[in-house]
Amino acid sequence: MILVDERPVPGPQGRMWHHMATDNLSEDGLEELHAMADALGLHRAWLHRRPRLPHYDVPPEVKEAAMALGAQEVSARELVRRCRGKPV
Repeated sequence: MILVDERPVPGPQGRMWHHMATDNLSEDGLEELHAMADALGLHRAWLHRRPRLPHYDVPPEVKEAAMALGAQEVSARELVRRCRGKPV
């Protein structure tokens, strides 16, 4: 499942960002994440390749578009818990 966190965090130049990730770190899950990114006009090069939490940073308007395409909104804590498969 594709997940986006509910509260944005400040980034460069004061812009606010959400995180979009998958709770399935298999190749299939990562392909699902890339497919969502492609549908949203994001470049695969923008993926943050963290071994335990690969994700895309997305602004609020892209988060809304991701949710319209089926992404689930969760808290940041829940996103990390589900994507890492461990309690936080």
